[in-house]
Amino acid sequence: MRIGIYGGTFDPFHNGHRAVLKAAWESGKLDRILVMPVGTPPHKKRRLSFAAYRYEMVRLGTADLSYAELRDDEIAHGGIDYTLETVRHLRRTYSRESKAVKFDLIAGSDVLFSIETWHQPEALLKEVRLFLALRGDTSEEDALKQADRIREKYDAKIKFFKMKPTDVSSTALRERLQQDGQVRDSLPPAVHEFISTNRIYDFAAEAAALDDDTWARLLELETAIWPLLPQKRRVHTLNVMWYAIRLARIHNLDVRQAALAGIAHDCAKHLPLGTQRKYAKRAGYLGVANDDVAHGPAGSYYARRYLGITDRDVLAAIFYHTTSRGLMTRLDQIIYLADKIEYGRPFKNLKAIRDAADTDLDLAMERCLAEVFMALRRNKKDVHPLTRAAKLTLTHFKPGEASRTTEKTPS
Repeated sequence: MRIGIYGGTFDPFHNGHRAVLKAAWESGKLDRILVMPVGTPPHKKRRLSFAAYRYEMVRLGTADLSYAELRDDEIAHGGIDYTLETVRHLRRTYSRESKAVKFDLIAGSDVLFSIETWHQPEALLKEVRLFLALRGDTSEEDALKQADRIREKYDAKIKFFKMKPTDVSSTALRERLQQDGQVRDSLPPAVHEFISTNRIYDFAAEAAALDDDTWARLLELETAIWPLLPQKRRVHTLNVMWYAIRLARIHNLDVRQAALAGIAHDCAKHLPLGTQRKYAKRAGYLGVANDDVAHGPAGSYYARRYLGITDRDVLAAIFYHTTSRGLMTRLDQIIYLADKIEYGRPFKNLKAIRDAADTDLDLAMERCLAEVFMALRRNKKDVHPLTRAAKLTLTHFKPGEASRTTEKTPS
């Protein structure tokens, strides 16, 4: 069995990536292709989009390619991803199916001019055959000459496959997405729709507001939370994080607190309900811990106990992000609102809440709670006492007085 490995940042996943996959498969030389978005590559200096976004773009962009198997191995294990270690991991995994499994590393021919800078290239080239598409700025003559040199130096196995020329560039696409967004012809339709709906490339200013330590911490948390959540929830979590950071910047609040609370707010959402109730009780929650609200206080406990988050304001925002409460902090309000109005939410009547959130958090809360009350009535559900307290506070306090500045929360 010969398995092709096609890895990359896929930021974004575009039609050029699809063309490589299709051409590699149509060569008839492979039995299976594994598509592997990288977690943290050793050779990229820029900040990548978060893994769940890139994973989702690959999932959508390859959904109709029956021969492409999407894997999250490099994302899930955390730390820097070296291709050699990934290949060895895959060999251990697939040798259970076939002792004669062989691996091809699928890439463009331009990789011939950089592979010697990779981690342990000699060992890597003993593990895989390079299966390369002739593409890029390199001429076919130069690529073939370089291939001969690599073969001779490393006793490497290299094979080329035919592919129609493509000039799609991830770098150029990101720049256009951050400017006019005119990239429809370069992306699979489902990927374009995902990017447009969730606006994942619209947060350059918010990303720039995060220092390197905060960025590294968020990457660490995404990896820690990854196995806890299904893919749809991972995307929602990132959407909440970015919207919370945006609101924090607008209202001159701590962007690190907003980011941490945003990325961790649903960490307990998909734990078994019994576990959620146990953790909610340990967090100090004394109400009825049903499946609608238990994950908030449970998440506060989980974030403190297992994710190493100790900031009481952040933990409180996680605790109350589903119910709200009387005299919410501004951070509470930001996380509560971001959870309801992030761009991926399909709810109606969000524009008025989003508009208000840019200028007046209390007004945004009033509008949001009004929608929540109506939705609960439609679904014949009771309003949580903490949610009633939040509405009562907003009704009876003057603008600017309906929030607390210091934190008091169960812990």
